[in-house]
Amino acid sequence: MNRVNCADGVNRADRGNRADRADRTARHRRLAAVLLILALAALGAAVPGAVPAAEAQTTGAFSARIGVSALGPALIEPTTKLTVTGRVTNTGTLPLQVPTVRLRLVRTSLGTPVQVANWQDGTDQRTGFVVGPTVNLSPADIAPGITQPFTLTVAGTELGLGGQPFGAYGLTIEVRAQGSFGRQQIALLRTTIQWQPGRKEYAAQQISWLVPISAAPMGPAGANATPEQVAAQLGPQSRLRRLFQAASAPGVAWALDPALLETLQRAATGAGEPAPEPGAPAARPDPAARAAAAAFLADLRAAARDRVVIELPYADPDLAAVTAGLRPDLVQAAQAAGAGILTQVLGVTPVTGVALPAQGWASDATLGVLAAAGARDVVLDERYRPLVDALPYTSDARADLNHGLTGWLADSTLSELAGSAVTPDPLRVQRFLAETASVTSERPGLTRRLLVVAPRGFDPDPAAFRALVDATAGVPWLGVVPVTALDGPPTGNDSGDTAPLQRMAVAAPPGIARAQLAPAHVAAVRRLRTALSALGEVVASPSTVTDGLQRSTLDLLSCSWRGQPRALALARARVGAQVRALSDDVRVLPSSVNFLTSSGRLQITVANGLPVQARGLRLRVTSTNPRLRVREGDVVAPDLAPGTRAQIQVPVQAIASGVVLLQAQLLAPSGRPVGSPVQVQVRVQPTDTWALWVLGAVAALVLVVGLARALRRPRRARVQARRPT
Repeated sequence: MNRVNCADGVNRADRGNRADRADRTARHRRLAAVLLILALAALGAAVPGAVPAAEAQTTGAFSARIGVSALGPALIEPTTKLTVTGRVTNTGTLPLQVPTVRLRLVRTSLGTPVQVANWQDGTDQRTGFVVGPTVNLSPADIAPGITQPFTLTVAGTELGLGGQPFGAYGLTIEVRAQGSFGRQQIALLRTTIQWQPGRKEYAAQQISWLVPISAAPMGPAGANATPEQVAAQLGPQSRLRRLFQAASAPGVAWALDPALLETLQRAATGAGEPAPEPGAPAARPDPAARAAAAAFLADLRAAARDRVVIELPYADPDLAAVTAGLRPDLVQAAQAAGAGILTQVLGVTPVTGVALPAQGWASDATLGVLAAAGARDVVLDERYRPLVDALPYTSDARADLNHGLTGWLADSTLSELAGSAVTPDPLRVQRFLAETASVTSERPGLTRRLLVVAPRGFDPDPAAFRALVDATAGVPWLGVVPVTALDGPPTGNDSGDTAPLQRMAVAAPPGIARAQLAPAHVAAVRRLRTALSALGEVVASPSTVTDGLQRSTLDLLSCSWRGQPRALALARARVGAQVRALSDDVRVLPSSVNFLTSSGRLQITVANGLPVQARGLRLRVTSTNPRLRVREGDVVAPDLAPGTRAQIQVPVQAIASGVVLLQAQLLAPSGRPVGSPVQVQVRVQPTDTWALWVLGAVAALVLVVGLARALRRPRRARVQARRPT
């Protein structure tokens, strides 16, 4: 019993000791886990960008957005100060406790555009060194949704760049706060600065700017816009007004569509407006609309002075699409339609012979057609004409292309940055400057040209775009030159001329190929233009009859229709109906004729419903039925005064009776059809056939009578023989 009790006590004591040891072990494990978490948090705080993954993935409660309103100057030197002004917004769900902001700088230059790109997209994960003071964002916590401003200033001598060469350097703006695991990084923003330690020891690059100003802002069919519609698109906040304000920056060249100027001129003065339909009241445009168009034209004239203005073909056609059939006719027609308009409206002498294919792509076949149409220079995206043997640095923007053409190759990165200038952003300026500084750093002693081309349909923020242009004009490693300088080799050194190096043609990327106007559409527009050209051959004053619609057909080939197949089909149907209606004003009248002879002349009526004389017409009549044969070729029609008709005698020969459908078509002197073909129904009953029928009937009657009499004579003889005498 006592032994049992002692054993029970020992067992209870053992169980208690084991429980105590288990409790101590659990406490040690919990403590180790806490220490490990604190160590990871400390590591995350010590290494910028290493936010604890568990917290980022599970809660996301601590987050912030950094915005920068100013960063400068554009070039930092030992004697200058770097100043960054911005704001931090708490985008999380918990307050930011003891929030601070500071700068970190990578002290190795970004010596190529690839290195700049890697830095900006985070592929380059270096974090750099803290420079300058750490600034408290607020003495109190920042509640969710609240924004706090900040300003950071660092002297050039405190950046730690002494002895480093000129170039772009990676800079980060870091926001830290007290989180669940101690102090940690809440937000990080990457940008760059440009550093120059002393005197300039590099050759400056040359940069050119080109902005297309086409009919796209007015709509693809802008030539038919009323003054009120035009004025509505010229207001202070309109896209065309913003585009003009941006493109009027000093040093920026224009690629200008004559169709746009023609539309503005018509809206301002009324010259060239189509006459109202018969019986319709004359339109009375609002004087304020005309004044708005006139004022905008005056602004264009003033800004065009002392500026390079390139004349685009009329309506800015989709060059890749209209040259797909290897025919230069449509390009030449657009060039002829736009010739002289820029000089007449703006009073400037434009640069001609420059082709600007949509999105910077053109095939070798397109280049051949453009050369045949008179082009000398072609603006292309450098991505679509890369060097066969790549260089370890950025090449010059000028290239020798096939067919004797000179290529002006736009820098794709710089052009995309310019095209993104739809809102103000000082970091865009910094990226732009870093790209150009890195090009300079690649070959400090080599001058090259860089071409920046804004996209078509550009809708910029004027201040944002002009900030880019102004920044390039105010730094020592860039000099602004006119775009026409690309016609010759770079100045200052011969080794930088990469134009003779062989380049390859890149196939159209899928997006560009899909957006291109369809071959069937281009063929349909050609047919419309052919119909109008035929009508122009036979009217006394083509300029008053067909020119307006010829321009409308060119509108259908505009780049602004890219990616809009349904809207384009509707527009083509509308223009096609107008072309057919105009062409059919000179026509053959449908009729039904009785032709009662074996040969003779068939009378066919033609009419002229135009307000001008029609002359030089020929009539071609064809028959597919052998009953009626047209004996001669085309018949010359008489001149037709406005609103008159005439009878044309067509020699025919009837072979057999029946109903015959003839097809009558008016032709121009060139043989092209005028208007639509018309069917003429002819009931053929030749008189020769009637005579044969009558003679046949008489002969048959005589034969029947003769037979009847012959049969009756023997019978009479027998009857008489039987009678008694």
